[in-house]
Amino acid sequence: MLEVKKDLYIDARDTNSGLGRFVNTKRGHNNTKFSVSHRNGISTVWIKATRRIPPDTEIFVPYGLGYEIVTHHN
Repeated sequence: MLEVKKDLYIDARDTNSGLGRFVNTKRGHNNTKFSVSHRNGISTVWIKATRRIPPDTEIFVPYGLGYEIVTHHN
């Protein structure tokens, strides 16, 4: 579940589309970031590399503070 903006969320699990749904998170290893675009009433989320990613390297993106709080307190 990705919060795109207040009261707008994307759950890639339900769409079965978009390769971004396979990106994981790993503190200290994140090599991408979320980038959100809002144009003409349509919100689009991109995953952008924050550094060079060699072939056969897993892609990690920070899930955000909410994820960090929940996973470290359960």
